[in-house]
Amino acid sequence: MDAIQSRKLVVRTNPENRSQLVVDAVIINRAAFEQPFPAIALTFSNLNGDVVAQSVFTPDEYLAGDGRDLEAMPTDTPVRIVINIRDPGKDAVNYNIAFRAYQE
Repeated sequence: MDAIQSRKLVVRTNPENRSQLVVDAVIINRAAFEQPFPAIALTFSNLNGDVVAQSVFTPDEYLAGDGRDLEAMPTDTPVRIVINIRDPGKDAVNYNIAFRAYQE
């Protein structure tokens, strides 16, 4: 999972539902081989670093666009992800994305 990187991570309010956030990013497999898509842990914390919300998403929940057709993560190929979540509130000022092993 260390070889997977995220880029262009953007968290914004869903224009169609103001009580939700849209997390948009690109993930890239930097390993020299294809590997399974990871589970993605998304954590929101407050100014003190206390976790106010945390969720783990499976590939079925976050793959968007052409990524839905992929069986595994190709090497050095950006794959777009989109996650819709309930807004964790105004205290959630920091966010972090982490990758975990995922088995179907």
